[in-house]
Amino acid sequence: MANQSERQLGALLIICLQEGMANRLEAQRSTFRNKVIHKGYIPSSKEVIDYGQYVLTFIQTTLKELNETSNEYLQKVMQIHLTKNGDKLPENVHLAGVSMSTIIS
Repeated sequence: MANQSERQLGALLIICLQEGMANRLEAQRSTFRNKVIHKGYIPSSKEVIDYGQYVLTFIQTTLKELNETSNEYLQKVMQIHLTKNGDKLPENVHLAGVSMSTIIS
């Protein structure tokens, strides 16, 4: 599913439903995205900023809820993500991670 954003979103929404989280994307936002990505619509700067703010708020709200309700699982997913290529390293090389705060984290 690495390059299939709609399936990734569907998987996320299924998890949100299972966990009782109220976060859902508005249908009009999906319509706007599809119009831009698949139909060649060129949005105005205001539309782009509005959509970006909506997506950022969705991500921040979802992560906050996941941290509050499923922190253990979120940490496991992050660990898997950080180490998924660790088995490709030579034995004498140790895997380490560093992160910095971003607008999302």
